[in-house]
Amino acid sequence: MANNKTIGDNIKKYRLYKGLTQKQLASLIGKTESSIQKYEAGKVEIPRKVLFNIAKQLDCSFIQLNGINSEDFLPRLRETNSDPLLIFLDSIGYKVTLGGNGGIYIEILGETIPLMKKQYDLLKEQVISYTKFVTERTLYPPIIESSDKPPTTE
Repeated sequence: MANNKTIGDNIKKYRLYKGLTQKQLASLIGKTESSIQKYEAGKVEIPRKVLFNIAKQLDCSFIQLNGINSEDFLPRLRETNSDPLLIFLDSIGYKVTLGGNGGIYIEILGETIPLMKKQYDLLKEQVISYTKFVTERTLYPPIIESSDKPPTTE
């Protein structure tokens, strides 16, 4: 996961893009305005559940709040047609290896740690969701801005 400052900067960026105040975001996620200020300043580590809730309210993904750019892994995913999670983890600098028993291992701070099935499934779901979101926006950008007015015929 990215450092607290990166996540905080991204929360602020997406909050402002959505036109919300800190107080409004706090209300949406059931936290105080002070908590949002601390999150955005990078002063505290944000619990994963809260981070997912913030992403939902800001119409972005957990991956985007962590500052991970689609250009880092989408081209490699297209080239290799491999497991999106493994490509993603590798693209953000994790050394990923497959064990003889089919297990997945990630090297973090010089230590090789097994990736548990539940963690794998959660991460893979997020990566696939983000990949679809980015691909659809790249391949099919909105042609016309939405309007409250009904279309007219001539």
